[in-house]
Amino acid sequence: MKWCLAIILGMTLLASCGNDAPAYPDLVTSFVDMRISSGHREHWMQTDDGQQYAFTSSCNLDDFVRDSLYRVVCRFELLDAQNAKVYAVAKTLSSYPQHHTDFQTDPVKVQSVWQSGTYLNMVLEVMAHDAKHDFGFAIEQIDDTNMRITFIHDRKNDIEGFYEKVYASVPLSQYAEWIDKGNALEFCVNTYEGMQSYTVRPF
Repeated sequence: MKWCLAIILGMTLLASCGNDAPAYPDLVTSFVDMRISSGHREHWMQTDDGQQYAFTSSCNLDDFVRDSLYRVVCRFELLDAQNAKVYAVAKTLSSYPQHHTDFQTDPVKVQSVWQSGTYLNMVLEVMAHDAKHDFGFAIEQIDDTNMRITFIHDRKNDIEGFYEKVYASVPLSQYAEWIDKGNALEFCVNTYEGMQSYTVRPF
């Protein structure tokens, strides 16, 4: 079985970049698209409402591949209408849904799900102990007017020890024409209370 993406549990959202606890100014915390540029070119990010900002960062960005686009959760200060300063950043689970003939849907706890721009964002909590869990998104067409995206979670027989947060963001731009025609697209995630379904709205 092939999985869309695997992330290691235990990632904390936006850990401070330094050892000291800095006095932060007014900050915005949001899912954004971010490109870390190479050379002397400016880094930039775009919010889900289409606003773009060049940014400087107080974080170590060495684990980001240069000139690549990332979907991240970012904590930043707006300096003016075109510039920002980033204080913390965390990569998210974000990949295009794939067709799967078989996939696992071990339960998760849903903290929040919301649609923003051309993404469906979510904050989930997963019971974990010490194993790496696999995650992804499966897409299936139900009939001529209905499609469903399902959250994949394989806990690899891990012990359910304590909750770890998972930040995920499903790109939906490839389904814009489908939704605009009035067809149904739903997102499903298996929770400890059963399968939950969320309807995707037109962009």
